[in-house]
Amino acid sequence: YFVLGYAHVFRREQDKAIEAAKKAIALAPSYADAYMLLAFIYLHVGRVDESFPLIEQGMRLNPNYPAEYLGILGQAKYWQGDLEQAVELTQGTLLRNPTYILMQVTLVAALSASGRVDEAEWQAEELLSLNPDFTVEQWIAERPFTNQGQAERLASDLHRAGLE
Repeated sequence: YFVLGYAHVFRREQDKAIEAAKKAIALAPSYADAYMLLAFIYLHVGRVDESFPLIEQGMRLNPNYPAEYLGILGQAKYWQGDLEQAVELTQGTLLRNPTYILMQVTLVAALSASGRVDEAEWQAEELLSLNPDFTVEQWIAERPFTNQGQAERLASDLHRAGLE
């Protein structure tokens, strides 16, 4: 059900993704990654506030959580508008995994949105050094957004940092 949830979310079948992730949690309530998956899905459908208890539960269940957990929390903070926390968390994620493109993108967006455009432009250069073919349009198209406002906000923040 966990894998099925991931498959559904990237097909933009969000209701089925949520159902599968909830089923994974019901079948294995101590499986931390299932909580992270459901939080990730909620972030992409605009249900940001509902993601926080799931992230916290996943971190409690797996205190040695991978960088992705911090990253999902950083994304949640970005979408919530807590930009300083988003920057701090995504930087922490990148310390653990410097080539994590999703966090590179989130950090650029959070810095840009917080008015730290010089830092955002520098981070955008870092992102491009890891992924020279990166484009905002392609990135947005590949993400499982169902909330158009989120996609537009992210694109605006990335463009402000000089990404095409």
